[in-house]
Amino acid sequence: MREDDVFTAMIREELEQHERFFLFRERELLRSKEYRKLAIQSLRQTRIFAIIVFLTIVTFSLISIMHFVEFGQQGGLSRFVLGMLSWSFALASVFFYTKNILEKKKCMERVLKLLEAREQFHDTASNP
Repeated sequence: MREDDVFTAMIREELEQHERFFLFRERELLRSKEYRKLAIQSLRQTRIFAIIVFLTIVTFSLISIMHFVEFGQQGGLSRFVLGMLSWSFALASVFFYTKNILEKKKCMERVLKLLEAREQFHDTASNP
């Protein structure tokens, strides 16, 4: 199997567009051209990161609700400000982190599909 085929070029292009999301180990796998292992490992890390982000969003949402309830019962500007800051952080997390998670997940799924297509192409090319 040739290493410089069209599928490999498409895979490299896809991975290089999203290289800013890669950790050190993922960059090493990219340099060693272990694309399948890179994609599987990145998908696993994306799932773990998504759970952490989800828990963070839920936590800060609950904290903001708690501050708003205390503001309603006791008044005071500090409770309102803390509630707004917690709520703002939860909304920012939803927008920024989930966008990055979904972008990386879609990239790795495309890489796996391209690897599968490359294998199917080479199987059909070798067995006419």
